[in-house]
Amino acid sequence: MFKKSVFVGTLLLTTTSAFAVDLLTLSDDLTASSKKISKLAERIEFGNGGARAERNLKKQLKQLMDTAKEMKSMLGGQGGNGPNPIPGPIPVPPPISIMYTAKCHIDDDPDLSYNQNVVDVRGASIAMVLDDCKMMAKAMYPTKNHSSGIKDLQLQGPVPMGMQTGECHIDDDPDMSFNQIVQGTIVGASIQDIIADCNMIAEDAYGIKGSAGLKIVNSGIQIPMGAVSGVCHIDDDPDMTFNQHVVGTIFGHSIQAISADCEALALSTYGSQGSSGMKDIQR
Repeated sequence: MFKKSVFVGTLLLTTTSAFAVDLLTLSDDLTASSKKISKLAERIEFGNGGARAERNLKKQLKQLMDTAKEMKSMLGGQGGNGPNPIPGPIPVPPPISIMYTAKCHIDDDPDLSYNQNVVDVRGASIAMVLDDCKMMAKAMYPTKNHSSGIKDLQLQGPVPMGMQTGECHIDDDPDMSFNQIVQGTIVGASIQDIIADCNMIAEDAYGIKGSAGLKIVNSGIQIPMGAVSGVCHIDDDPDMTFNQHVVGTIFGHSIQAISADCEALALSTYGSQGSSGMKDIQR
């Protein structure tokens, strides 16, 4: 009788230990899948993923759901007497998709002139739109030292909540002047993102001699609840004067954050000579 009790006890202990090991393994799988999903979502959000990353994201989401179902089944099989489930990280939801369309202008020499050859291009980020345009140019002039640039940039669909927008203007010389070439509205997770995208468009068209600036920032969008906002003014000289150029409304986590974003807009437009100031701050 004693030997039988020892055997049963040993069997129960072994079974419980195996259960705990299996449960821990599933929990580790959940954590690993969640981390992969988070990285893939970031890549897709910032336009670095493409179709392959989207397929991998769907695959990882399915794997995470299958693992969660298996863990639930294991816990249910214990009749409620098994250990409490080990919580895993909350899965990152698939990012809201953004899609741009634009007109790609292609020239058969390195000095870009618009309206030589015009084709339609599209992409989930500014970088992807520019890459699409370059591929079109290479396909048209594979043996020539061609050039290309985009115009008439259009965002397809609504602006995702929490994203910031600005109208991108570019110039063919380092002395930035607004309204030379108005590209259209671009969207980003931050002011720094849309500054970088607008600069990318100018550099793609005119190289290092090009310049860029943003106007009509965050026009017509809803400011997220709890955000600090203010109207950004910039000037083209160090002696800041309000109403020289009203960029638009900027929002962020703090007054310091939106002031830094406003300063970044002045510096990206007018270089070290630019200055900035905030008005109508709301919090």
